[in-house]
Amino acid sequence: MLTRRAVNAHIHHRETNMPVITYNTVEGVLSNEMKKELTQALTEAVSQVMGEKIKKNAWVIINESPEANFSIGGHAVTAAGLKSLMA
Repeated sequence: MLTRRAVNAHIHHRETNMPVITYNTVEGVLSNEMKKELTQALTEAVSQVMGEKIKKNAWVIINESPEANFSIGGHAVTAAGLKSLMA
């Protein structure tokens, strides 16, 4: 696990831009393979806009939270509901 100090040291050490992409979702929606594909796709998308050199510095953070932490229009969002949308 990276500590705040390690992250700050990395940021200050680099002289290039470091895009940080954060993806929030409900726990249990993404398999490990889907996470891998998602991080690769997001990194590729950023590099297409910002240039190929940025790819090595692009961070992708996937945050998974319990179902109780998500709602849309006052309605709970569930892992099962999201999976059905993805099918």
